[in-house]
Amino acid sequence: MAQHWSTYWQSALSLNSFSEGEMAAGYQGELKDFWYQIFSCLPAAAEVLDVGTGNGALALMLLQYADASGSQFTVRASDAAEIDKELIMRKFPALRADISRIDFYPETKIESLPFADGSLSLITSQFALEYAQPSQAVQSCMRVLKPAGRLEAVIHHAETPLLQQSRQLLQLLTAFTTPDFLSLLAKFKESVLQLASDNSEPAYQQFEVVNRKLLETARQLHLQAEQLGIADDFQDVLAKFAACFVDLSLATPDKLAFFLTELGYYRLRLADQIAAAWDVKKCEFWVSCFARYKCQVSCEPLYLNKELFGWHLSVLKQ
Repeated sequence: MAQHWSTYWQSALSLNSFSEGEMAAGYQGELKDFWYQIFSCLPAAAEVLDVGTGNGALALMLLQYADASGSQFTVRASDAAEIDKELIMRKFPALRADISRIDFYPETKIESLPFADGSLSLITSQFALEYAQPSQAVQSCMRVLKPAGRLEAVIHHAETPLLQQSRQLLQLLTAFTTPDFLSLLAKFKESVLQLASDNSEPAYQQFEVVNRKLLETARQLHLQAEQLGIADDFQDVLAKFAACFVDLSLATPDKLAFFLTELGYYRLRLADQIAAAWDVKKCEFWVSCFARYKCQVSCEPLYLNKELFGWHLSVLKQ
């Protein structure tokens, strides 16, 4: 699995890709209601796999539903990234007991699930299946499902506000990788090192010139983000950038290098998300892949809070 996803899940203070607010500790509201409705159709002793689980938000919800309904689900959770169960439990100590009951399978691709044929009652996926290779992923999922087993997935839709924001944010973030900006950053690093070794007036003046240019660049980017309606998302990036300038020292160049590395990972994740999202053509292709296995399959737009949220793919194995 690409390092940019493993790094994200190991550093994220979230169970899922909703990294802020009430969603950080799991899905809520209409999305939770959507999944609970799906879980309500399971037998009391179902064996369930959540693919592309991230830090386990949907798998945890399965357990919470089972406890509330008196069911005895066996819950497994797989992801192609390097998921660290112990690290998740340390981040969410209040959920440690529940998380400990989930069997995690890190570095496990959907295309090659390591489970017995016909062993699973349900496979779930929240913004994960679409990242896989279609024909291989479909074959793998259909192999491990029991007769009358189901696959239920929420898929990125290419026309959602989330995807539009991701496209705009990705475009804006390219400003941090232009030759002019990288040249300015190199001059800033040089001026900081010079100031640290020679605290003279000329060194300070050189530092001030470059510092003002960086501040002005950041201000202009923030204005663009406001105009595009993505100020909140971009503010997180700016905050991390600004943190590099706190307590200037010989360590500042290393902080900036780390920021650029993390920013590169973020851009790669956004690009992956945009590329994975389904338009109508992709949706029809995936449906045709499942149809080869003579199963019942449907894929419809999913609306939550009266807004397009994604696709809902539903598959019933015969």
